[in-house]
Amino acid sequence: MKNKLVMNKKIIFIVTFFNCLTCFSQIAKTINKLDIEHQKCLDNVNNNMANCTFEFYTKMDNLLNTTYKSIKLKLNKTEQQKLKKMQIVWLKKRVEYFKKTEKETAEELDGDNSSQDYKMICTNENAIFVKNRIIELDKIYRK
Repeated sequence: MKNKLVMNKKIIFIVTFFNCLTCFSQIAKTINKLDIEHQKCLDNVNNNMANCTFEFYTKMDNLLNTTYKSIKLKLNKTEQQKLKKMQIVWLKKRVEYFKKTEKETAEELDGDNSSQDYKMICTNENAIFVKNRIIELDKIYRK
């Protein structure tokens, strides 16, 4: 009876472990797919590059939200609180980073902060910042 219980626990652990690996490797595949789609959109001369970048940012932001929620569901209450605190700290960093990006981009464009180029550059930098957070979460919680 005891051996059967130990064996059942091992089986549950192995199934859960491989399920988590599949989930997190899916994040990397999704990011890669979004990167490829974004580049194809930018390469198509018939597309508006700014729209491609705005769409890329939106998809990355949605993926971050999905990733966060997916990770949170797999954690106990204490770990969920830790994740939430980490995310709040990151959100504050995001606000500061976005402001810094806007300022630096405007300076590079001689003070122009209303052009399509300005908006596209800022949005692209912001998308990369969000993408890096997804990758960071994936590394931290890939168990």
